[in-house]
Amino acid sequence: MFLSIITVNFNNKKGLIQTIETVVNQECKDFEWIIVDGGSTDGSVEVIQDHIKHVDFWVSELDQGVYDAMNKGIKVATGDYILFLNSGDYFYTNEATKIINSLESNTDFIIYDYIKKTCSGNELIRQHAAPRSHLISGMFCHQSVLHKRYMFDKIGLYDTSYKIAADYAFFLKGFFQYNATYSYVNEALILYDDTEGISDYNCLTEKTYINEKCKAQKGVFTPELVDEFAERQKRINDLNQIKSLYQGLLNSKLIQITMNIIRVKKNIFEKKAI
Repeated sequence: MFLSIITVNFNNKKGLIQTIETVVNQECKDFEWIIVDGGSTDGSVEVIQDHIKHVDFWVSELDQGVYDAMNKGIKVATGDYILFLNSGDYFYTNEATKIINSLESNTDFIIYDYIKKTCSGNELIRQHAAPRSHLISGMFCHQSVLHKRYMFDKIGLYDTSYKIAADYAFFLKGFFQYNATYSYVNEALILYDDTEGISDYNCLTEKTYINEKCKAQKGVFTPELVDEFAERQKRINDLNQIKSLYQGLLNSKLIQITMNIIRVKKNIFEKKAI
């Protein structure tokens, strides 16, 4: 297969340098690389120009957001499959493109595992869940999913009315409206940096994501199903919150000291009883 790698960047020079390094270091060079910059003013353009011999197409101009930039990359891509590797995301291994090109598959989506970089360390994330079930309550890391190029002709480009969930809406349409096919590969391709970026969770982005996810579901499912999914997600969130509070209590130094005092007193009492 022939691969198109699309990198979107805006004023993230540090992340872009990291991404460029892992693309340039790939052992297998059989791919095209497209960089879409949103008119950066932090030196990102100069970094791209320094590595121009490795880039097949690039542009630096104002856009309407990350999905508009991704759409620009899709329009010029010529590969059989597209992989989105935005600035700050990078290949986990120098053999990533070799692994991709050695795969014999013609499905609409090819789903890989990935390494998630968080403030507390790296975590291997398995993406082996059945896509249709997974998309009801979760989401794929689209940086670790190969998208068949023609799917964007079939479904359409990313909906730029979304701020952070256009990729979710695209997957939802693909699997539920267009009966997309998929294959799963039990290997990690990329390291996804979740310490920075537009999808980092805070109260504002979480609320936006929930609203946009609901909007995407309403375009595919009946209102009754959307309400059922929302109620299910609420129960999951409540359980996760309880789990987080419980874990926080266990990690509390005051609680740990209190538990130690209780254990000491219990031991003393048991010795006296003997």
